[in-house]
Amino acid sequence: MGIRLLEVRVSNYRSLELVEVDVQPFTLLIGENNSGKTSFLEAIAAAIGLPRRPILEEDIYVGEEESSPPKSRKCQIDLLFRPVSTDGLIADSFPEGSPWTTLWGPAISQDAEDNDFLAIRTEAAWNVVKAEYETARYFLTSWPAKVEEMDQAKQRAGGISAAQLEAVGLYLMDAKRDIDDDLRRQGSFWRRLTSDLGISDADVTAFESALAGLNAEILEKSDVLKHVKTHLDSIDNMVSASAGSIELAAVAPRLRDIAKGIEINFATEGAQKFSLSKHGMGTRSLATLLVFRAFAAWRIASAKGQAVHPLLALEEPEAHLHPQAQRAAFDKISDIPGQLIVSTHSPYFVSRARLDSLRRFAKEGTSTKVRRLDLKTLVEDDIRRIERAVVISRGDVLFARKVVLIEGETEDVALPIWAEAYWASTINDLGFAFVSVGGSGSFLPYLRAFEQLEIPYFVLCDGDSGLANVIKAFKKAGINAIDQAKKLVQLPPGDDIESYLLTNGYDKEVRAAIDKVNGNPADFDNWMKSMHGQPHETKIVRDYQSLGAEKRAMYDLLTGAKTKFAKAIASEISAIPDPARSTPPAIRELLDKVLPPKGTAAK
Repeated sequence: MGIRLLEVRVSNYRSLELVEVDVQPFTLLIGENNSGKTSFLEAIAAAIGLPRRPILEEDIYVGEEESSPPKSRKCQIDLLFRPVSTDGLIADSFPEGSPWTTLWGPAISQDAEDNDFLAIRTEAAWNVVKAEYETARYFLTSWPAKVEEMDQAKQRAGGISAAQLEAVGLYLMDAKRDIDDDLRRQGSFWRRLTSDLGISDADVTAFESALAGLNAEILEKSDVLKHVKTHLDSIDNMVSASAGSIELAAVAPRLRDIAKGIEINFATEGAQKFSLSKHGMGTRSLATLLVFRAFAAWRIASAKGQAVHPLLALEEPEAHLHPQAQRAAFDKISDIPGQLIVSTHSPYFVSRARLDSLRRFAKEGTSTKVRRLDLKTLVEDDIRRIERAVVISRGDVLFARKVVLIEGETEDVALPIWAEAYWASTINDLGFAFVSVGGSGSFLPYLRAFEQLEIPYFVLCDGDSGLANVIKAFKKAGINAIDQAKKLVQLPPGDDIESYLLTNGYDKEVRAAIDKVNGNPADFDNWMKSMHGQPHETKIVRDYQSLGAEKRAMYDLLTGAKTKFAKAIASEISAIPDPARSTPPAIRELLDKVLPPKGTAAK
């Protein structure tokens, strides 16, 4: 019988004005930079971290119109724990004689359905006398149904002992990890793990006797060390010390001191072996993660029936690792025993995680909002499509500020060029993602995922027969006509992007782009002559001689080799001096929805 942290509620901690996050055995925090992921991990560390982090005035939430937090504002961090069975399922109660009932006793409460739970509150409030924020911890006897009511939770009289907290203490490894620092720093995971090597007293005595003999032999055979010792021996004449008080130890004389100086050496295949501290940051970071895993496993193995729930938090464990190493690191981290909360910016981590483990953090003004996929509202086929089309194939979009969904290859190449010219910023600078979904019938998984995760998105679709599929996808995703109008831009009836450009006065630019790519203007003319009268893929005979022949030929050429000419076409159009024409009207409409011009409201 064990326990699990089920929910974390935070109010007024940094950007976390009021958030509730339900956590799994493995929870993956995603979202763009500065969205509150690290603040969430550090909020838990402030509540039950080992060591606990203080809550300072600069940690208190500050609103948009405020320069500093009012002294009446409190910061609260509430944690809800429930018992779990040996197979990991939530249990109704702790069994009699459980180490958890022994540890927490009457602090274990019951909800309205008589199910056992334990709730811990950490509260920071301004102390007028001390002129600083003071932190207190309590057990709660109730857990309100809504996070908005968390300040109504009832507190149990009395505080919480260190032993009661340490059993569920959080170990947080931040993004600044380095094995070289871990080996040297007091209190690091390496030092905690190696503070007791698990060697018997008799063996310690034998080893230290051998070390003393080794030191004596080194001193005896080293003229340099004997010379130094001769000069240092005179110190007893200058300070109060007995003669012969100086002792040189070429090797640490005590076993516990040797553990502090353990060196880890490593060699790649066919290379010289040398210290990990001399390797690159990727290898050093990965080594630290493995030490962290070893520490967690050893802590559980050493518990021996005691009340211990390893709760581990990792900030950006993929830092400094190449893509394949990131995938391997995810697997290693997933094997760490205990409950894990991991923040990441890696689409490779996302692609290997369960959908129900994802929690997306996003900033709205000065506050953070947290969203998740509600898999209960989706059938298995929907879940598979989201997993395959969105998470595995394009996990990077889950970190974007805004996403533009498009149908085909031409738009995929051309839109970023038009957007950069129109906004004078790249989509990467703005944190936007443009995604080709691969056809009009493939929008639905993205719409469902983005709606539930509240990722702002927009859609550009053709006006051809595939439009009905797009409208159907909006309806299936539960998006009403008003919201659809805000998000959707469709090309005129019957048009795809190639025909739209050719029928809206961009035929000269299209021809110039074709000639530039081909390298010789005669190439296209010769192609028209050779293909005239030949059957099209649709079995229709090509007519490249009557009125409008050149436009028809260009359309056929473009649709047969979309990506070949798309970049050149977009560049030619963007270079038009007239700003009214340098961005095609439908594209301008889309870009204005995505990023409304200054001084205008979003459409």
